[in-house]
Amino acid sequence: MYLCPIVIAFLCVGQLYGHLHGECYKDVAKTVKPVSRCPHTAEEHAEAAQKMACDQKTNQCPEFEYQCLVNPFFNGTLEGCGPVIQIFHNACAEFNIHNGSGVIQGSQSKERECQKCPPVYPSNNSYMYQECYDHVKRPTESDPTKKNGTLLSTTLMVTRQPTIPTENKEDKSWTDVTMAVIIMIPGCLVFGIAFMVIKRQCRANGTPVNQSESEEESVGLA
Repeated sequence: MYLCPIVIAFLCVGQLYGHLHGECYKDVAKTVKPVSRCPHTAEEHAEAAQKMACDQKTNQCPEFEYQCLVNPFFNGTLEGCGPVIQIFHNACAEFNIHNGSGVIQGSQSKERECQKCPPVYPSNNSYMYQECYDHVKRPTESDPTKKNGTLLSTTLMVTRQPTIPTENKEDKSWTDVTMAVIIMIPGCLVFGIAFMVIKRQCRANGTPVNQSESEEESVGLA
């Protein structure tokens, strides 16, 4: 009997979290655009953030911060707004735009790791690690992405990516743990409140809550 409210609560919280997560990705994609150069200093980062005004844009993300990151192909840089993601294992943070959704994640490229990056750092601090931008090789006249004398935009090249790279197993495990905690905390609160309400109702009706209380009352009567 007690499992039904718990299961319903978990399903509702999980569905709400998934919906908001998906809507957040869409909001991120709407803000991302190619930029020829990312900020190199805290002052430049603050100036760029002020121009983009992420805090004034409508979104359904837990936080919406200005970020300037590489694209998955390391042939351009993109700036936009999005949640701050923890980047692991000396990876460069990247914007990955696909089918109208924008994901911020650690790059899967082992050839373009950031040796000077700390083991873990927030994605919006990418400007502090210029090594990631140094890996960027922008298209040239002889590049196959050049068509009819015009270079394809970096945004277009990202959106044409067939699949979004998956996270490292270690990164994914941390993400799974975070999601589990986010979902479990409200569920535990709902369970605790429901249990207390049921317990008080049982006592008010004179119904033992469990066998141990029944035994205690029997001993008292004896």
